[in-house]
Amino acid sequence: MLVEGVRVAAEERGSGLGSALLTWVEGWARAQGAGLVQLTSSSERTAARAFYERLGYVASHVGMKLDIVVGTAADVVHYDPETFDAPDDQVTSLFEGR
Repeated sequence: MLVEGVRVAAEERGSGLGSALLTWVEGWARAQGAGLVQLTSSSERTAARAFYERLGYVASHVGMKLDIVVGTAADVVHYDPETFDAPDDQVTSLFEGR
């Protein structure tokens, strides 16, 4: 089970809401047959990371991301989002001259 984008309003922090939310998620994940709950958190959110560690979560990965903005090479390839197929000539043209 992957948990992403967890936010508790500043005025609710320390109220037990975050702990209750994650306890529910963990129980639901077990009921679904999941053997692992994994969550992501920005390395800049040190208080959030400390909170997750207090709940028993252990840092295990380093995440990577790429912001896709208009005008980048990734924006040039047009594909059908239903099939994720891009025409070979469009993909090849991205790498010509590299």
